[in-house]
Amino acid sequence: LGGHFESYHWNEMRQSYVELCRTAAASHITIGLEAMERLPRELLCTAEQVNGFVKSVHAEGVDNLGVVADIAHLTTVCEDPLIALESFAFVVELHVSNVRGGRLHTPLDDGDLQFPAILPELPAGPPIVVEGLSDSGGFAHLMREAAAYRAAAGSGANADRPAPLWRGPV
Repeated sequence: LGGHFESYHWNEMRQSYVELCRTAAASHITIGLEAMERLPRELLCTAEQVNGFVKSVHAEGVDNLGVVADIAHLTTVCEDPLIALESFAFVVELHVSNVRGGRLHTPLDDGDLQFPAILPELPAGPPIVVEGLSDSGGFAHLMREAAAYRAAAGSGANADRPAPLWRGPV
């Protein structure tokens, strides 16, 4: 991308988020903007892009826009998602799932990332949403994800955090 296309969409997107945030602020709602995986036509993937966009919205006098950081998406912009995560400001929510090969959003215990090492290192503040593809579907998948999350969280910073919100199979 680049040039006029990116500039036009950046400005349209910024004005839309400013209006959305002003409306949401009246009800004390924080809006989360998800950092996307690196794909053609995705404008906000890296910490630099997302932080810059959020700051541009904040510069319009609204401060209720934050970042939704997705561990699987971060693997498309940096080999180590924890290093990438440290670069994001204004994180209001974390999405966790694994990655197998180039496939994003696999279950926590089924992929290339080592969640027993990753989960205790995640910041303790924002809520965590577990995402993951499942061929089994239903509550069996939910129970498997909850067990994997608790096993991986162990005694780290997230050990006392309640079980994460479950997004279900995508």
